[in-house]
Amino acid sequence: MLVVLLATYCAVFFLVTQRARGSAHDTCREAGVLLEYFPDAGTWDQSRRFHGYASLLSNLGEPSFSCPTRVPIYRFLLVRSFQGPISVRVERRADAWRLVAVESLLMDGGASRARRVSRTLTRAEARRFEEALSRLSLFDAPARPWNRGLDGADWVVEARDSDRYRLHEEWSPEAGPVREFGEAVLALTGWRFQPHSIY
Repeated sequence: MLVVLLATYCAVFFLVTQRARGSAHDTCREAGVLLEYFPDAGTWDQSRRFHGYASLLSNLGEPSFSCPTRVPIYRFLLVRSFQGPISVRVERRADAWRLVAVESLLMDGGASRARRVSRTLTRAEARRFEEALSRLSLFDAPARPWNRGLDGADWVVEARDSDRYRLHEEWSPEAGPVREFGEAVLALTGWRFQPHSIY
């Protein structure tokens, strides 16, 4: 009797463990949950902020960076006070860089009113992107305190390379590597922006 109970317990434990593993594997590919987008939500204040980012990325149809990847992938997210969000994702594909960008005309990032572009970067564009990325040194840069103002924009840069993940955010930077990187990838979209809409 004891052997039967022990065998039943082991079988149930195995099934529950496998289901939990499967769920964790699946959920990092699903949208809409904070930890599925950001592996480390950090403090309570960061969690509130990151939840907002996650909702916007989900509405924009952007994938999560929580799972390890086989190729380097980067994303710039611009969350503005008076315009809809912009996401520019650049990932390595074979011997080229692929760009996917979306700008929503809705403040909640709704994709029903948005412009999109998806294309492979030219060699010259890839070189400019890599130069901006090199100046950013995202994986090596120290974390900086984040101070938010009343009116402005969150400049958020994410990087995922294999099992490494890093997020860096600044509030309306006037200069510096985050500003340069954001402007560089926005230029790669080929879009024209209204004066004073990038702040």
